[in-house]
Amino acid sequence: MILYCIITAFLNVLGGVVLGLSVFVRNPGERQNQLFSWFTVSFTLWSFFYLLWQFAQTPEEALLYTRLLLGSSTFIPITYYHFVSRLTGQANRVEIRIGYLVAVVIAAFTLTPYLVAKVEPELMFAFWPKGGPVFIPYILHFAYFTVRAWTALFSAFRQSSHGRRNQLGYVIFCTVAGWIGGLTNFLLWFDIPIPPIGNGLALIYIVGVGYAMIRFRLVEINLLVVRMISYALLILVVTPIIPLIFKTAIWLTGETALPEATFYVASTFSAGFIFVAGYLLKKRVDRLLEGTLLREEYRGRNHLRHLAQRIASISDESEMFREVIDSVQTTLNTSGAAVAVRGELETEMAPVVSLGFSEGFDERFRLEEDDPLVRLVQRSRKAALLEEVEMESDEASSERARTLWKQERIFALIPIHADTVFYGVLILGPRAGHRLFSGNDLSLLESICLQIGLNLRSRQLERRASQAEKLISLGTLAAGLAHELRNP
Repeated sequence: MILYCIITAFLNVLGGVVLGLSVFVRNPGERQNQLFSWFTVSFTLWSFFYLLWQFAQTPEEALLYTRLLLGSSTFIPITYYHFVSRLTGQANRVEIRIGYLVAVVIAAFTLTPYLVAKVEPELMFAFWPKGGPVFIPYILHFAYFTVRAWTALFSAFRQSSHGRRNQLGYVIFCTVAGWIGGLTNFLLWFDIPIPPIGNGLALIYIVGVGYAMIRFRLVEINLLVVRMISYALLILVVTPIIPLIFKTAIWLTGETALPEATFYVASTFSAGFIFVAGYLLKKRVDRLLEGTLLREEYRGRNHLRHLAQRIASISDESEMFREVIDSVQTTLNTSGAAVAVRGELETEMAPVVSLGFSEGFDERFRLEEDDPLVRLVQRSRKAALLEEVEMESDEASSERARTLWKQERIFALIPIHADTVFYGVLILGPRAGHRLFSGNDLSLLESICLQIGLNLRSRQLERRASQAEKLISLGTLAAGLAHELRNP
């Protein structure tokens, strides 16, 4: 059991670090990424001190590590609930602030006997912690915000449509499994003779929350999982470098312990070597992934990037629309794709080309300028996924998104614009196999639509310039005729 606790704690630390960094680096400015990062910090610190506790040789060491692990874990439920509240669009600011305040108060007792009073033998553990007076408030705080987070997820699950419900069901399963596994860590605290057999499930928990972090976009989590495993293996390869360098330095100096100056030099050399080796190995791992496991994903994205570059050279608007629709539907494997734009003097947007939608779509589908979804994408200049709009936006936008999904099976709207001029939208149906659009997919689609808007703007300015030249020529001709009439 001790070996099991060591292995699972190490995997939890590794998973927390890799997943937390992967999500944060993906978009550091995004509020949800920041919240998830704070959650992984709490989780990783708990796992790290849990790991050190397993190696403790004296009661004093064990007591220190158990106090630190419990103090770190105080913030796990509230950061998790804060993240889930943000994710599901539920504003509970007062409750969240109170939760953080209570967590800070409890954490203030970390190094005192009020949170962890002592350690004593339990089952196969030589040093098992026993709670102090503050331990019961800690448990109540932990349980309350855990249950609140679950209720928020279940509420979102009931309100979601089929595609998102599948992903939310996966998230709920992983998080519930993780919390149940974590619960087994507390049974011995209450003298219930059951060891922490579920500690390994905590890794499933954080992976499930990581899945929620990318807003239930299945493609992105697939890429993230592949990268996470690859980077974890990379860390395992690089980790032995530090002890190897120190062992070598001890062997070269013939000392049982390194002198302070030698220790400093060895530390500096180790840090530099790991930095360079890690950077070079990461580049090689990324290239290897792009050529093997992630080949199809990168091939599709490269195709969309080339499409965005080609649009500028297409002079015929109809040809441009057809190529965009064909390329996007083929690359992303959507059930349908269409472009709806408005004329220069019109407010109504109608499909100019479509593929894959039901019969009569071109004739019946229209978007007015005052449509809630049109105002939404026009204001944000970002792609709108209708399932997300349905859950997170105002009532009018939510109802309109629900209607378009049910009637036309429209999954996403991407605005076509140039500067302040709004031309229309790229309309996409759902992807095959319930695959959702990743953040990179949407960024590429937004770039393509921006290029379409710039192309339309360029053609519009050319037409206006041509019309101006014709008017000037006509004015010159009229002036000449008037002169001839006055002077026959």
